[in-house]
Amino acid sequence: MMIREIVASISDSAKKLLDKIFLKGNKANPIILPEIIVTPTPMNLLHSEKIKDNKEMFIQKVNEYSLQLDIKPDWLMQVMNKETGGTFSPSIKNMAGSGAVGLIQFMPSTAEELGTSTSALAAMSNVQQLYYVYKYLKRYKGKMKSFGDTYLAVFYPAAIGKPD
Repeated sequence: MMIREIVASISDSAKKLLDKIFLKGNKANPIILPEIIVTPTPMNLLHSEKIKDNKEMFIQKVNEYSLQLDIKPDWLMQVMNKETGGTFSPSIKNMAGSGAVGLIQFMPSTAEELGTSTSALAAMSNVQQLYYVYKYLKRYKGKMKSFGDTYLAVFYPAAIGKPD
């Protein structure tokens, strides 16, 4: 039997629905879903204490996107910590003047590929910009087998999976 996982950091109304399904059921039409396991979403991710704005939602999205990308949430947190100088600021600019901005230092050409601009990215909240981090990394899904691969997907994608 294949096991699917539902991340439990969901809205209260969804939790109530799950409670009805798993604990009480519907006596007339019971719903039995033995292949589904509900697991909690880790809220104490690496560097999470540094997040100032939208902390709970940001962490929830990091967990959600990491699950979809088949990477560890801490890998993504470590990359964003490094790229933002520990600020997790979506508006932080590259100090070397490259024009890069944000959580993973989007270059202007990369922002354009993703259908946006660095000025638009800089004006977003951390949660909004995190979607573009996901959208960017999605092209490397299945190739990021370690923290190193995850960081290389941002910094130097041609080196993903190569020997040290």
